[in-house]
Amino acid sequence: MVYLGVDMKSIPSFPPNCILLQLSDSRIYGSRDEYNSGAFGERENEISEVGETTGHHKYERKTMKDVEGDAKNQTQLEPRDVQKELRAQYLTLKKEVHHAKRHLKIEERKLKEEEKDVEDLQQEIKEASEAVELVRTQTEKVSQLLSHRQNQLKSTTFLLQTRQITLLNSLRSFFPIEKVSAQTWTINGLNLTKPYDESEEAGSAWGLVVHLLTMLSKYLDIPLRYKLLSNSSRSAIQDGSRIYPLFGRGFNDGVRCLTVCVEGLLRARDIVSKEEHVLGKIEELLVGTCDPRRKEREKSREVRRKKTEQVEAMFR
Repeated sequence: MVYLGVDMKSIPSFPPNCILLQLSDSRIYGSRDEYNSGAFGERENEISEVGETTGHHKYERKTMKDVEGDAKNQTQLEPRDVQKELRAQYLTLKKEVHHAKRHLKIEERKLKEEEKDVEDLQQEIKEASEAVELVRTQTEKVSQLLSHRQNQLKSTTFLLQTRQITLLNSLRSFFPIEKVSAQTWTINGLNLTKPYDESEEAGSAWGLVVHLLTMLSKYLDIPLRYKLLSNSSRSAIQDGSRIYPLFGRGFNDGVRCLTVCVEGLLRARDIVSKEEHVLGKIEELLVGTCDPRRKEREKSREVRRKKTEQVEAMFR
């Protein structure tokens, strides 16, 4: 006989119409009390007392009262076990809560520190932004002032150049310089011929040259290499404690110093002179200063001249 997957033949004898219960402990129990009577013989009584194991099941004849008693005993034991289990769970949860609180306090402290750092950083950024804005405002003011000053400088420079040109044109009219030949130039009609001589006319001419250079240095605001001593036909050049006359014997050293002064004025005005005569150099200085675009025109003429020579060379 098989019932619910259990081989009933292996089960010991039970009374008729007996309900069999297989509980969680793998034992099978009967529902009637008659199996303890002598009607089933000594074998059944022995089995009911000691039980029997067949395969992996253990069969034991018990009454429902016995089953109820076992259930009561089990029920009486469960609350203590549950209490222990709950106690253990409570202690575990309490420890976890304690650790969580400690961790929370640490995190809160770190959060406060980070918030303070963020506030400090925000304050620094705010101060830096204000400083940048202040610098930007000051920079704009300085830029406006600089632009205004640059305009003033341009205007002043233009007026200064205009005034210088006017004064130099006056000097050209007061001290007219003319070219007679490659070696002879005149100033106010007085000849200066290379090689220079020590005549009275030459001494007077050198006196005019010294006076003219003194005025040029003053008007152009350019210092001279040597100090000029203007004294008409008895003019001289001073170099420290030494004095070089521009008249009589030994005037050549004075002329050399005078030529150095003229070349210094030319370099200061960025003018290149091809003349070898002192008066020729001074004339180049006057013309170049009074006519600033003369240099550009000369370059243009030089470029055109070279191109013309190249074209002529091609057709030869």
